[in-house]
Amino acid sequence: MSTYYLIAVEGGIEPSLRGPYDTIEERNEDAQEIAKDQDPGSDGLFPLDQEDDGHLSIGAYPGGFLASEPESE
Repeated sequence: MSTYYLIAVEGGIEPSLRGPYDTIEERNEDAQEIAKDQDPGSDGLFPLDQEDDGHLSIGAYPGGFLASEPESE
């Protein structure tokens, strides 16, 4: 069983670790909420999984996954 985290990078230089999350879905929902307030040009969000044996796996969200819904006028 994995433990799920989220690495948030602000301004391209300030990393922070969020979590742990109980599920991948919970982490992804939080990532989508955080992304609404981020600058896509310099901020980033990266999923981090830690396996029971301590192995770490850092990934990237696919293009458009974190994009917020267009605002209606």
